[in-house]
Amino acid sequence: MVSTYAGVTLDVIGSAALGVEFKNLDAPTPFHECYERVFDPPPLGQALLAVNLFVPIRWIPLKENQRFNSDNGEIHRMTLEIVRDRIRELTDNDGKLVHTDRRDILTFMVQETIGAGKRFTDEEYRDNVGCELLLISCSTQMDISN
Repeated sequence: MVSTYAGVTLDVIGSAALGVEFKNLDAPTPFHECYERVFDPPPLGQALLAVNLFVPIRWIPLKENQRFNSDNGEIHRMTLEIVRDRIRELTDNDGKLVHTDRRDILTFMVQETIGAGKRFTDEEYRDNVGCELLLISCSTQMDISN
């Protein structure tokens, strides 16, 4: 049941924050699978997550740490790819904004920063959108579990 809720949550967040249709209800996507392993780890992963809040231990070569780091890296890679695709879609060859009918957080973020002459790096866009994803997802997951 949690997997279904997580899939729906990611579909809504993907659409609202990234302007991407993940379609997790059709079949779990690689993004959903990585997301689920990062945010719903097995008991050892939960223990490592709790300890890591106080002492950085994700560098220790344990299988669970390697899985977490790999999945987290894959989420970052996929999100960065979405960001780069969106920037290409929203700008011409001179870096000027082009019109779009998209209405998602990432699009607004790119339009506002480039429009104001303050273009972020691709990684900064990814990190800012990642914070939005995390905040929305965590609050939704907490609502579901209560």
